[in-house]
Amino acid sequence: MSLNPSIGLAGIAVQDSRDVHAAQPAYLHGLTGGSPFGVSRTIANTSVACGTRAPSDARVDSIEVTPSIQSLCYPDALGLYLLAAMGDVKSEPSGQDGYYKHTFKMGQSIPYVTIWSQIGADNFTRSDGCKCGQLQLSATGNEHLAMQADFQGIDAEVGIESIPGSVEASCFGGKYTTTDCNFMLDTAGSSPAEALVSEASFTFDNNLTSLTSIGRVTPREVAEGRLSVGVSVTTIPDDIGHYKKVVTGSASSTKLSGKVVMGSVYAKFFHTDDPKMTLEVKVDHCPFTAEFPEVDPEGSEATIQFQTDNAIIATAGESPVTVTLVNKTESYSIS
Repeated sequence: MSLNPSIGLAGIAVQDSRDVHAAQPAYLHGLTGGSPFGVSRTIANTSVACGTRAPSDARVDSIEVTPSIQSLCYPDALGLYLLAAMGDVKSEPSGQDGYYKHTFKMGQSIPYVTIWSQIGADNFTRSDGCKCGQLQLSATGNEHLAMQADFQGIDAEVGIESIPGSVEASCFGGKYTTTDCNFMLDTAGSSPAEALVSEASFTFDNNLTSLTSIGRVTPREVAEGRLSVGVSVTTIPDDIGHYKKVVTGSASSTKLSGKVVMGSVYAKFFHTDDPKMTLEVKVDHCPFTAEFPEVDPEGSEATIQFQTDNAIIATAGESPVTVTLVNKTESYSIS
């Protein structure tokens, strides 16, 4: 029987330390694509002149462990991916019986996690000592909110017996969706107002570096760098008002501004089956760029994309992005 890629699962859990993988997943969930077990080997030659023009040596120079998870935003598992990408979470009762509010912000470090995967009926893998290099949340039209999480790890096992534990997969309890979401934008200010948006994405990039040591082909350590928060918002505008604010600095000015203009974005998404479960993303200091719309004789409506690769902070204690998740999970604490 051939390998059936329509059968797939991913699992994730936080590790207590870098070198000891978690015993079993905290969450299992479905996939929409990606390669949940990513390993690439680099083969190198040592050049030796030995009476012939052909190489006489080969060695494994390096092995990279890079699982990539593409999924929908299931309310329980999503929280662990947000923690893996941002590093800090505060959990508290939401004020509604049985529901909890989790506020994710940038931490001083991010945790190591273990990633399990299944493809086909009986093919299981585990990636160890992984850190989240990039997490992206994407909203398009009336599709469900999508997630992609890319990791770098220090070790892996292929063909393990199974995914351990008995946790149930989060495929069947609903997910966050773009339907009836609230999206607000201010391209030059901190007071976002409702905007007509066709698609948007939020990207959290930890700028990871894999560190190697003598005698080891897999990385010995994965170090995070600066957190870069990217925002991309495609609008269907009635006029060029939002664009004008980006290039002039205000709604009233007509002169191009040489100063950095800061905008802000707020989005709120609801669960498909339970409106009490919500996801909010707030980015306050976005130095947006945008291109003036092009004329199209065949076009019916113009779009303008506002984007930034690096939202900034205004004070030392800030986080460039704040994500608030309400679900039925009590805690994501790693302490």
